[in-house]
Amino acid sequence: MPLPQKIMTTPAGSGRTHWIVGNLMTCKVTGAETGGGYSLWESVVPAGVGTPPHIHHNEDEAFYILEGEIEFTSGDETLTLSAGASLHAPRDIVHSYRAITPVRMLVMAIPAGLENFFFEAGREVTPDSPAPAEPTPEDFEKLLATAPKYGLEIFPPGGPE
Repeated sequence: MPLPQKIMTTPAGSGRTHWIVGNLMTCKVTGAETGGGYSLWESVVPAGVGTPPHIHHNEDEAFYILEGEIEFTSGDETLTLSAGASLHAPRDIVHSYRAITPVRMLVMAIPAGLENFFFEAGREVTPDSPAPAEPTPEDFEKLLATAPKYGLEIFPPGGPE
């Protein structure tokens, strides 16, 4: 896919937004806009919310914490990060996170494609859609059913046996 030959911007407050099991994800740059190089989104995570343990087989992830405090876990290691910290999660390792306080962070997937998982597995936010109070069992079922299509493995709490 050829790279665009112009500067692109995403104005503040814009981007395609989805709820993904309690995480509010706003895509700021898609793979279509970067020739497949990367995707970038802003994630807002309420305190106590996070992701189940999972593995990405298709992409690396980079996280930059803008606000709040969050725990990242991989195997037996748990790291606590706060505003200004970053983390690189290479593909093919089990990892998860949980917000200790409300968190706002930037997340990049390299190469692009993970944004399409969020678009398909999440609930799109529109101007008239209310914020979901809690993820439903149906939200988790959709997440698990969609994950293999995008090279993701999702595990129960505690990770793979």
